[in-house]
Amino acid sequence: MDAIIAFLAGAAATVFAVDLWVNYARRPRPHVIAYAVGITMFALATWALFAAQVWEWNPFYYRVFYLFGAVLNIPYLALGSMFLVGGKRAGHIMTVLLGAFSAISVTLVGTTGFQKERPARGIPHNMF
Repeated sequence: MDAIIAFLAGAAATVFAVDLWVNYARRPRPHVIAYAVGITMFALATWALFAAQVWEWNPFYYRVFYLFGAVLNIPYLALGSMFLVGGKRAGHIMTVLLGAFSAISVTLVGTTGFQKERPARGIPHNMF
């Protein structure tokens, strides 16, 4: 059942992400690209969850799931809102800060070892 839900979420997020990227290509606006990046990250996380439910968790699936689903996607969605609410200047400042946060996050999630065994199926908790 978890695999079916992950598949449906991944498909919906992918369709939405493609729509946002097409929208950005037609009319480039900073909030649209931020939303497109955030939703694309969510789609990647849900596809990693789907793959882990179908096959089983491995370090790659878990790192993709954790990085894009728990750490980075919400700040990028917030960046889109910052451009809309705070204006371009505030959005550009947040973009720089988010770039640094992203670099640190990718480094830490990519290099931190696992403290516990990965479960074969289900949603893992407290892995790092």
